[in-house]
Amino acid sequence: MASLNIAPITALLDFDELNIAIHGRMDSGILISGRAELEGDADDFYVTAVFLEDGSCLSHDSSDETPFETELFKRIVNVIHNDKTVIGRYAAIEWADAVEQHKQLV
Repeated sequence: MASLNIAPITALLDFDELNIAIHGRMDSGILISGRAELEGDADDFYVTAVFLEDGSCLSHDSSDETPFETELFKRIVNVIHNDKTVIGRYAAIEWADAVEQHKQLV
């Protein structure tokens, strides 16, 4: 029996003014713009990479990153996965659209 090689679902999420809190306060936080690369299945997605507006790339499995860059990536991912944030809700909608498009191709 041959196994099917089904490509994972992928999507790009452009974000502008993603807000990361500092000491729990959004008004003293930092704003980041860029693009996130999403990958996953029909149930959920994960962020494989973040491309910042200046061209820098942060990713989950990069051994070249400093502790700050690693922490920044984690915090960006947390905002993208948080459906209580504007960006998180937008990511959920974009992911649902990507899943629907993928179903039409299969």
